[in-house]
Amino acid sequence: MAENSMVLNVKNLNILVMMLCLCCCKTKDLVVNNSADIRPWCPENGTCTFKILTDKRMERHYDEHNALYVSLVDGDQWVFEIEYKKEVPPNALDAELREQIFLEINPRQLNTRGDQGIKAKLVFARWCYCKGEAGYFMPNQKDIDLIKVNDTVYELRLDFSVLNIPQAISKIVQRFEIP
Repeated sequence: MAENSMVLNVKNLNILVMMLCLCCCKTKDLVVNNSADIRPWCPENGTCTFKILTDKRMERHYDEHNALYVSLVDGDQWVFEIEYKKEVPPNALDAELREQIFLEINPRQLNTRGDQGIKAKLVFARWCYCKGEAGYFMPNQKDIDLIKVNDTVYELRLDFSVLNIPQAISKIVQRFEIP
């Protein structure tokens, strides 16, 4: 009998800890619907997601092989996580392709245009079975505009390129709402 109540107490403690973690978490993940009308920049042969992580920031790191990687930590910035996944036939081997864009913007810099006015961190990630063309990359050219359309609607305009790396996504125009 004492053994059963010990198991219940541990289960209750685990539930309590999970609830506390969820209550303390202040990051809002905003996901824009995956619709061709809303996301015309997404290639037809795949699906795209567009997330805005508020109260986060992006840290860029290098491993022992000098390879770049990204981690997201708590902060006071907006981090846009944009992802494209190519649709592949179920029987295709080594045909997967996924691209990610991580963009960190200070929300206090709204209505600024171009690389001179907006300070932003941008990292492009490409995941595929393609030697030398997979991993995290720093764009060599970028043009970023974040425009406040009205009290709650914003528009992100992003145009970037990575030298010698193929890209399915390089230009994004996306409206989104922050309540």
